[in-house]
Amino acid sequence: MVVTISIKKHPVYSVDPVDGANLRMDLPVTLREAALGATVEVPLLDGGTSKIKIKPGTSRAPSCACAARAPPPARRPATCW
Repeated sequence: MVVTISIKKHPVYSVDPVDGANLRMDLPVTLREAALGATVEVPLLDGGTSKIKIKPGTSRAPSCACAARAPPPARRPATCW
């Protein structure tokens, strides 16, 4: 018996290609928000939002974590034979 499982792509989040254990999202910000700084709302998996501060003078896409709202770490996948 062969079982095929496909996972539907999430519209906001993707799996981090570096380690595969973290979720990632691209947050578009305006030039004004990057230059002057801002507080923006980020959508969460549970449907809520969290506020993230963008520091003034941001010129590159920094990474930030919402560890308090993160899901528990996943167990290692089982190998089926």
